[in-house]
Amino acid sequence: LWRDVAAQDLASLGADPDAGGLREILIVFEELGRASCPAPLLGAVCANLLLREANGQGAFLADLHAGKTIIAPAFGAFDGDAGAGSAVLANGQLNGRVDFVESAECATHALVFLEDGVAIIALRDAGVTVTAMPGLAVPALSRLDLKGVKATRVPVARGLLEDVADIVRLACASRALGGAQRAFDLAVEHAKVRKQFGELIGSFQAIQHKLANSLIQLDGARLSLTQAAAAHDDGNRDWRVFAASADRKSTRLNSSHTD
Repeated sequence: LWRDVAAQDLASLGADPDAGGLREILIVFEELGRASCPAPLLGAVCANLLLREANGQGAFLADLHAGKTIIAPAFGAFDGDAGAGSAVLANGQLNGRVDFVESAECATHALVFLEDGVAIIALRDAGVTVTAMPGLAVPALSRLDLKGVKATRVPVARGLLEDVADIVRLACASRALGGAQRAFDLAVEHAKVRKQFGELIGSFQAIQHKLANSLIQLDGARLSLTQAAAAHDDGNRDWRVFAASADRKSTRLNSSHTD
């Protein structure tokens, strides 16, 4: 699956700002959600955004874009959850614990966020323990236990780390939006053929109201995500305000569709 995704040049999303911005990233993630596609694209986007101007990472990114490398992003203190853990790099060795890591079960490398940069590690190296944490996420998120792991440190400004963390939240929100849109489309199709009391349930006013409310929420979430992406791509200094609004609206949307 990852090789097929890379063959469509999607593994290079975010690598060239002139080839597409945040709006393009969100469109791709919405489609992944609509198709329930588990392609490990989140780590690739993080790597492209964080390493595209870093010295000495050209070969690593080339392998990523060719589909030879799969990256699991480990956000630690930038996750937004106090229980996400953290890692410390000293003398070329990485130690700590990071939770809620996506794609670790299939990744070749992890991109671990530090306070002043990122650490690149090979997940098959000694000292790395990957433990699945079953929950609502499919495939499951994982925990990384790191003990004296050999790591390559890449210095990154804290502001860029925070920006990428916000971009990831928007990407996840877009992916959730795609899944919610697909669920809505299936519900509409069901309402057109399912009968109750001899009538199509789509003719019942209560069903019509539920579908209308769902459509309003979908359109509102999509509009807020589009505005956040436009603000980012246009260089609006307040784009994070739009991002926070979009994230909150998408979270409510995901909760209502789960219900």
